[in-house]
Order: sequence, then structure tokens, then C-alpha cells
Amino acid sequence: MPGFPCSQNSLLNPLHARHLASLLHQSYLPFQNPIETESSERDEISSEKRMIIMVNFHNRPNCVLKSTKLYFRVFKLREGSIPEPLRSQLNMNQSKCLGKVYLVGAGPGDPGLLTLKGKTLIELADVVIYDALVSPQILAMINPQAEKIDGGKRRGRHSLAQAETTQLLIEKAQAHAIVVRLKGGDPFVFGRGGEEMEDLVQAGVPVEIVPGVTSGIAAPAYVGIPLTHRHYSSSVTFVTGHEAAGKYRPKVNWQAIARGSETIVIYMGVHNLAKIIDQLTAAGLSQETPITLIRWGTRPDQEELIGTLETIGQQVHKTGFEAPAIAVIGAVVNLHFRLASCGAQVLQPVLSGHETD
Repeated sequence: MPGFPCSQNSLLNPLHARHLASLLHQSYLPFQNPIETESSERDEISSEKRMIIMVNFHNRPNCVLKSTKLYFRVFKLREGSIPEPLRSQLNMNQSKCLGKVYLVGAGPGDPGLLTLKGKTLIELADVVIYDALVSPQILAMINPQAEKIDGGKRRGRHSLAQAETTQLLIEKAQAHAIVVRLKGGDPFVFGRGGEEMEDLVQAGVPVEIVPGVTSGIAAPAYVGIPLTHRHYSSSVTFVTGHEAAGKYRPKVNWQAIARGSETIVIYMGVHNLAKIIDQLTAAGLSQETPITLIRWGTRPDQEELIGTLETIGQQVHKTGFEAPAIAVIGAVVNLHFRLASCGAQVLQPVLSGHETD
């Protein structure tokens, strides 16, 4: 679908009116002739020299949730009542407008953990560029009319290079109103969301972060492992086991982490697990320290492997355990044997008529 038109005499899709409000920094003007419309409606409304402005549904009470459908209050505003600098902000005399990019966290995989805000955005999006770790159930919720682009990154298998992904976001925002960058987990927790946001801001593209539930918290919970517990752990460290080449610092200080944290959660660490364990034990962590690896956490095909720092390497080799997975190290892992039966159950999504491609 093309982006919203900028001409004051143009037609404006009601789905994009909400986006205009966010570009206006949630500006308000006297409204006239309010009408109601459902977000599912895709017909354009003829404004006849009027602008249609809708209050930003994220933070304002003019939007209510009812039976998984959003009902927006749309207002017609006479052309003559649009003052400056509002007219300039809308670029009414230019042929091109910038849309907005939303960096949305899809969560760890269970569709029940996708935030309401994230679900709404992928249902309204014009373009969705999604990660390899986004679950099929969540991909099925995407607006069926949206352009879907695989921008996933897995070790040794990149659909798009990072620079290409960022450039694609910029290009799509120049042609579409609502562009979603859909990332597994949380965009700001080892998800390159900060880097992408910096590039978009530098390019002058409006961008907003929509946090997600990170796998480092959700996956242990689903197997009955609390990361903190008054009797076992009062500190937790989240760390990546796969660092970027040429980064600002050559390596993670595993020795400091071993001495300073009672629970350690390692993202993307399966490939380097043997080296990580060597550094942790060299810093004084006992080889009897419990460790669990959780693959595809919160999904129906979730797998766990539990051992100690001494045995886990052999267990990985014997079972053929592979990424993507997180590792949890510390005494809290032993709580799994008491609490696993209370772990959360994966929910199947209500797809609202959307089907998987």
C-alpha cells in the first residue's frame, strides 16, 4: 500500500490518520464533525479540501479496545482552520512525506507474550521487516496486505546485512506511513535496536521503540527457574556470548562477571560455550555450578538441557543441542526440579481472520 498522500486535496486512508498525529507530536486542534470508523476499514474517505486528523491512539483516550479491534475517533478538520506551524509540519506543499518506523519487540516466541501495542502495529503496518527469531504464530498476525520482508540474522546466515536493513527501513519510510521492524525478544536487549535507531534518527526518519519481553527472562520462567530468589540469588547479569567484530571493547570480562553475579544469563552463547566456561571456572566459579540451556524458549518446541559447568559440554555434544538458545548459570537452576511443573503454558493466538502465507 502506498504511503499517505501529502496534498491537502488528497484522499487519506483512515489507518494512516493515526500516524499523522504522531508526526505532529500529539498536537491538538479544535475538532469538528467527529465520526467513528473501525481500524479494519480500508476504504479511503474523501475529505474534499479537508484534512483528517486522528488523535494518537498510543496515549490518548479516543481509542478503545473492543473484541481485539481498535475503534478510532476520526475528525474532519476544515482546511482553513489548520494554522502554522501545523501546516509546515505536515509538509502539505511537498510531494513526499516520511512515514514512521516502529522497532517492535515480538517477545521470545509465545504469541501470548506479544504486547498489545506490538500486536496492534503489525496488524496496521504497511511494511514489516522481521527477524529470523520471530515465531510463525506472530508472523501470522501481520496485516495480510502488508509487504513482508525477511531481514533475519542467524549465525552465518544473514538474509540482509545490517547496513542493508537500515537503508531498507529508510527507503520504506519514504514511501509508507507505518513501517515495522519486528525483532525477536526486546529490540534494546542484544537486538541491535539502539544501532538501528541511531541510524534512523541521523537520517531524519521518525522512529519509536516498542519494548518486548526478552528471552533471558521469559525462557527461564517457562521452565520454572526464577532468576532471583532471596535464598539463592540477589543479583543477575545479562551478557552476550557472541560479540560483534571490531567492537569498542575486545571481549566480555567473564572473570568480573563470575565474581560479581550470582545468576548469569548468556544470550547467543552456545557456539562459544566451552571458551566461556573455561573463563568462568578460571575466575573461581565451581565446576559443580548448575547450568541450563534453553532452546526456543516459550515455544511449543522448547528444549532444555540441565547439567553443571563440568558436564554441559559433553551433554551438548551427545545430544546435538544447537542454537538458538540462552544459558542460565547459578544456584537458581536447581529450582527447576521443584518448580518446572508450574511453568507457563504456550498459548495459541487468536488470528482475527489472518492466515499464514
